[in-house]
Amino acid sequence: MKRIGMGLLVLLLVCGVTFSVAFGADEKAKESAKGGKTSWAEISAQSPENSPFQKRQHGHIADGVPDMVPQAYANYPRLVIDPELARKNGLQILDGERAVLVTDLEVTEEIRNLLPAIADAYPQVCKYMGIKPDPNWKLSVYLMKDDFKFIDSNLLPEILPPFQNGFSFNYDCWAREQPSAYYRQHLVIHEMIHSIATTMLGYAGPPWYAEGLAEMLATHTFGSKPLEIRVMPPNREAVPHYARVKELRDAVKRGEARPLLDVFNVTQQDYTTNAIYYWCWAMAWFLDNNPDSQEVFRALPQLLTKCRDHREFTRTFIKQLGDKLPSLEKQWQMFVATFDYGYELGPALFDTSEGEPLDYSKTTKLEISAQKGWQNTGIRLRKGESLRITASGRFEIYRSKKRSYPCEPGGVTIEYVYGAPMGVLQAVILPAEPVTKEEMNAFAEGSFFNPLNIGLDRKFQAPQSGTLLLRLNLPCKDFLKNKGAVQVEIAAER
Repeated sequence: MKRIGMGLLVLLLVCGVTFSVAFGADEKAKESAKGGKTSWAEISAQSPENSPFQKRQHGHIADGVPDMVPQAYANYPRLVIDPELARKNGLQILDGERAVLVTDLEVTEEIRNLLPAIADAYPQVCKYMGIKPDPNWKLSVYLMKDDFKFIDSNLLPEILPPFQNGFSFNYDCWAREQPSAYYRQHLVIHEMIHSIATTMLGYAGPPWYAEGLAEMLATHTFGSKPLEIRVMPPNREAVPHYARVKELRDAVKRGEARPLLDVFNVTQQDYTTNAIYYWCWAMAWFLDNNPDSQEVFRALPQLLTKCRDHREFTRTFIKQLGDKLPSLEKQWQMFVATFDYGYELGPALFDTSEGEPLDYSKTTKLEISAQKGWQNTGIRLRKGESLRITASGRFEIYRSKKRSYPCEPGGVTIEYVYGAPMGVLQAVILPAEPVTKEEMNAFAEGSFFNPLNIGLDRKFQAPQSGTLLLRLNLPCKDFLKNKGAVQVEIAAER
């Protein structure tokens, strides 16, 4: 067998950008495979023209599109594992309730724990997707360090496209060794989710949904029994080498933030930079936890069975969001600007309605809670309009079970949050119209990405038109553990 990488012929489509695999399928071979006589890999090896993946010499990782199973090949039989050949090539085989694991790694307790982790995750994934668990469903997992041992065991078909970390094709999935036990387990569960979608629903959806859902569901509690899926990592230590939070925050700092609708339009380049994984994970988690989108988003597994065209699937979902979309876009800006470990979305959500013009005849008085994120003042400003904001009072910042800080609206410089003193009163002016990608990344003063520090007292001119929002600059993960509020007065300056 030639030991060369193979690529995919891809066509870039617009609107929920996805990749179509060009392939031909011999009907006789197809029916034979569905009858369980021949695996898809054997058909491809015997008749490359009938492969689900068109060969391309000198394949490169950038040519590979992970986990895109052509619908004509759904539920093709798994690879046949020859135990004698596998062991001859230094592979070990472990059998579990929901998976058989073949690996060339030393079989440690962490490796053995992959099998119960898959068994724990399977019913939870089925429940989320609205699928009745199949007592006979089982995954073949090839955990690899040395590709050649799997090639020589006929367990890494030459026809597969290049992949950097993992790849799923129906009941077979491959995972390369990772730098931490957590990330290894995350990757295997991620690939399992693709396999469940393609074998039990017949379709994994467009890339933004397939990858976003797999990342969201596979992010799990590590070391706990039973394992729990679909969690927001509480801190970096809980998910070693799972860099999605850092990757997204770094992208925002580089000026690469994406409006919500732009995340649907992933590109092939997004696979090679990991951008598809951190953006689609963040969007999936946001939509899954936002009351304005939760019901529609959680119904998408049922849509997979009815709508199997990538573009139509995306259009249908966006249409179902309806008049909630403008509010979701505004909330998304806030979410991306403040994204962090342990994020609690509920207390961070704010009233997105447009305020009333600033009343020059009176002073507006209100409370800003330490248990919420941005809070709508009900005041709409015009660009250049002058105003003065003063604040007073004390609140309590939660830091741990044994420690908290008393604080005033001027904040404390002992710790900084999002580049500003923790607890300082801040202002954002929210435009009525959706912002573009360029505007989102301009770091304009008074935007979510560059709030105005108000403190105890500040006079300023509105840098743009929009509704005035205020907050105390506190970590999103601890909102509900803080106590108190500050009193704010807002008055026009002539």
